Amino acid sequence: MPIPSDQIESVQGTHAYENYISFASNGLESAPSQAHQFFETKPVVIVTDNLNIFMNRTSSMTFINTVVGQPYVSPKTITIIITLATPVDLSELGSPPFNPFIIVDKTRLREVHLPDMPPTAMTSFDVYLGSGDDTSNPHPPERYFKTKTNLPWALHIPDTFDYPVETEEITKAFLKFANWAMSSGGQYPDWYKEISGYRNDSYIYWHE
Repeated sequence: MPIPSDQIESVQGTHAYENYISFASNGLESAPSQAHQFFETKPVVIVTDNLNIFMNRTSSMTFINTVVGQPYVSPKTITIIITLATPVDLSELGSPPFNPFIIVDKTRLREVHLPDMPPTAMTSFDVYLGSGDDTSNPHPPERYFKTKTNLPWALHIPDTFDYPVETEEITKAFLKFANWAMSSGGQYPDWYKEISGYRNDSYIYWHE
């Protein structure tokens, strides 16, 4: 969240099942013991620490709602209530979705954020960021969670989205995605829409 931790009185509605995350008494994630050399410590709301449990994934499912022919799980809604200690002006709070992220394989140091959104102070830059195909760099000009050709690791879609099946690259399903990403959004900003020549439906997840 883009406000100081002491501005948040309580957080309710989160779903915690595991023990790899520490929580403060007000419901926020406990802040690290010391400030990160690159990343500012800000309040972190953990929506859930295990989506498989929350979504009631069974042993017959390899993944949840991404493999054609496997059982379909009806989507569930999580409502988070954040109570502020004092009112905060909307210009200071900013707009949702703020800076959402996922934790990979319950490894708290390993986060995936939207492109050019910085990780939390809990992450480990030396271990994960800037490794493999990732070109994150905390030094100016800052760059986060993108490949060298600007492909992002996560997306925020402002509309309904027919996502690809598991294990297939998004560029196979959405034929204009690479152009959009490599142009930093300058080309095909509507790449995700159902437009002739924009997608290959054989790579898109569906269920009966």
